[in-house]
Amino acid sequence: MKKIITLIFLVLIGVNGKAQNNTSNQYSDDQIISFDDIDFSKAIIDKYDFNGDKKITYNEVKEIKKLHLSHSELDILNLKGIKYFTAIEELFLNLDGNKGLIEISNLKNLKKLRFYGGIISNLSFLKELNNLEELYLGSQKITDISHVRNLKNLKILELDFNEISNINPLRDLRNLEKLILNQNKINDLSPLSKLEKLKELNISLNQNIANIAPMKNLKELIVFQAYSTKIKDIEILSNLNKLEILQLNGTLINDISALSNLNELRELWLNDNSITSIPINVMSKKLNLYNLQLRGNSITEFSFLNNLKALKVLNLWDVQISNVKPFLNLKRLYQLFSNKLSDNQKSEIKSVLKEVNIIDN
Repeated sequence: MKKIITLIFLVLIGVNGKAQNNTSNQYSDDQIISFDDIDFSKAIIDKYDFNGDKKITYNEVKEIKKLHLSHSELDILNLKGIKYFTAIEELFLNLDGNKGLIEISNLKNLKKLRFYGGIISNLSFLKELNNLEELYLGSQKITDISHVRNLKNLKILELDFNEISNINPLRDLRNLEKLILNQNKINDLSPLSKLEKLKELNISLNQNIANIAPMKNLKELIVFQAYSTKIKDIEILSNLNKLEILQLNGTLINDISALSNLNELRELWLNDNSITSIPINVMSKKLNLYNLQLRGNSITEFSFLNNLKALKVLNLWDVQISNVKPFLNLKRLYQLFSNKLSDNQKSEIKSVLKEVNIIDN
């Protein structure tokens, strides 16, 4: 019986080993690769035709780890032949056509993939690329991201400037650290609620987003951008005390008291909102804040500035200023944007803050 089991085991090893060998050696070294696209063929020959015969064999490309063909002068319409780059880990392409795109599904070692050109709509070529860690698909024609759902190793995903409304396929991508979704058609953020490794999130220009409550557990966030949305209630941001960059321009916000705990902030963008006052306690411990953007708000009292010792850039464009005394403590300030200061006020500020550049036009 032992002999039979041993024999079966050896046969299984042999079969499995043969399968693996066939996978890794499915192409012979002297196999000539056929490209259907002139620009693609020329780019590869120029770069990898090591023997100068104006042909490309599998042997010449089989160990290539990185391929960057993102030059604007390239006009690649057909990717036929890309499947032979079996070792490739990083692929950046400028595409003007999607023929041969399915061959990318054979590149199982891919870790980074970026497309330029704006022609991609069907993502079926992604579904088996389980080693992908970075995927850049901005400015394409994407509406359906269902084929992304199994890419569990993704750390960076950029899908900005597309036509995406349903982000449910992102729900289980728990390793994501950077997610860029600006300029889409998203209104529901609940699929992001468990992406607790996220450090950077951009949902800007999704004009129907109003509720950010699903973000309450994203406590590793360092950068959050949500400008030009319908967000009004930002109470949940009080939990996200690792935030360093917060961009909330052009929303419906009128109360920023929830930001009082965010003492790691370095940049705070609140332009074009309905803010009329900023409590002193909101800014009292912002020791790292160097960029404060308040353009187009109706703030009239500026005592909150007194504790912002690190502030270098202050935008108060279209904000009425009656008293400049709070500005005189901003010893590091070098850029002040304001079109409402009188000549006397400018002189008073510059008499104390010698290095400041007041930009008024």
